[in-house]
Amino acid sequence: MNNSQKGFIKTIFLTVIGLALLNIFLGIDLVDYLSKERLLEFWNESIAGPLSYLWNEVVIGIIWNFIKGLFS
Repeated sequence: MNNSQKGFIKTIFLTVIGLALLNIFLGIDLVDYLSKERLLEFWNESIAGPLSYLWNEVVIGIIWNFIKGLFS
């Protein structure tokens, strides 16, 4: 293994150890926190609106109309 592979494995190992320590000492359960309901709530409240705007205005509004103009 070269040094970059060792560093990547070390980072993963330390992350897993850190998450386990958070769960043990502080009672923070990352799996419970990232449950499907919370992710959907976060998506609906924070991400869905801006992404819908970008899709409708940028992709559909600008790029698609540009492509249509090329073929008409």
